[in-house]
Amino acid sequence: MFKAFNILFLICLLCFNFAANAEILVPANTSIKAILAQEINSKNAIVGQPITAILIEDIKNNDKIIIPKESTIIGSIVAHSDNVVNDNSNVQIKFTTIRTLYNNVVPINAVIKTDDLDGNIGELVIGHGVLIDANSEIEIVFNQPITLKTY
Repeated sequence: MFKAFNILFLICLLCFNFAANAEILVPANTSIKAILAQEINSKNAIVGQPITAILIEDIKNNDKIIIPKESTIIGSIVAHSDNVVNDNSNVQIKFTTIRTLYNNVVPINAVIKTDDLDGNIGELVIGHGVLIDANSEIEIVFNQPITLKTY
């Protein structure tokens, strides 16, 4: 009887451990909403300039919060060019990390979702010298799926 109990206990422990270490997949093309933490000025934007945003809604999976709102989304300007003819600037921003409120780091590959008719995903086309204010709401889209481990 004692041996059967031990075997049953080990099976339960293994099942619990397997379930506790599950992975959750957030698919590519998932959009999230955030607020810019600082302004983006197309006139003086430089490649490598850090850009941060704050998540304004929870990322959920089956109604369970997997990344809480107010987590920080970290990225940088990866390309910048001026079009003198159109008096426009193209600013491309890539987000690479989400840092949760609990200081967990989640690697991501994401860009600002835009309605660029040329299909330049993540590239902001704005007037030269135009400011995008801090606290502006933006939509960020994942280029690749992200996998989160649950414990």
